[in-house]
Amino acid sequence: MTERRYEKNFLSNVVFKLDFPTLSDYSLEKIKKFQELIKKEFQILKEKKGVRIQHKLKRTDLIETETTEIQKWGFFNKTKSRNVSFENNNIIVEFKEYTHSDEYFKTIDLVIKSLFQIFPSIVSTRLGLRYINQINLKEDNPFKWDNLLNESLLDSMKFIFDKKDMSRYITLIELNKEDYQVKFQYGIANSLYPSPIIKKEFVLDYDCFTYESLAKTEEIMGKVKDFNEVISDMFEESIGNGLRELMGVIEDE
Repeated sequence: MTERRYEKNFLSNVVFKLDFPTLSDYSLEKIKKFQELIKKEFQILKEKKGVRIQHKLKRTDLIETETTEIQKWGFFNKTKSRNVSFENNNIIVEFKEYTHSDEYFKTIDLVIKSLFQIFPSIVSTRLGLRYINQINLKEDNPFKWDNLLNESLLDSMKFIFDKKDMSRYITLIELNKEDYQVKFQYGIANSLYPSPIIKKEFVLDYDCFTYESLAKTEEIMGKVKDFNEVISDMFEESIGNGLRELMGVIEDE
């Protein structure tokens, strides 16, 4: 299916994440070289301190917890609506304002090519693309989504007769395809939780990922585009024409 374009969207986060084995040459010198390559898009560099917690089973009755301080680097654009987070075993590209996939692909391509230029031995252990839609409408009746969402996404909510007692409604579906997996979470997360649901909100959260070993930028970008198509198709199946009308379909010229 050709990706449909809209005048506006409800995307709050679009996240690309690439995991790889720990880099032995993860140094400030190389981080600065990496920054120079992406500086046109990400002008701000910030050092972050993080903690990695690992739980190891020593014996059947004993779990040992190991805490390691890790160094993280954040790269931001001027408005901080886009950022790159870089650790010694993963890199994340996140947009908090998203217009269209072409622009996102261009940014990911820049980051990945720059990463491989500085660290050419990288081989991915996991690659993921996640799109989080937070639909917030200023309308009454938070449980009425006729013509806005696929009715199937609302079916299990019918089990609760007295909905004024509901404080959250979230469903998780996991799909195992031949060479990738999908986690699809949807429902009413409720921004006022644990209070009862009174706002008209709905989350459509698609996470598509693979554990394939990928060692070339074109392989990674190929997967990103494949996953974008999978997610776009699932999104179109999730919504109704009423929501498309609210978003404003851009007709092809």
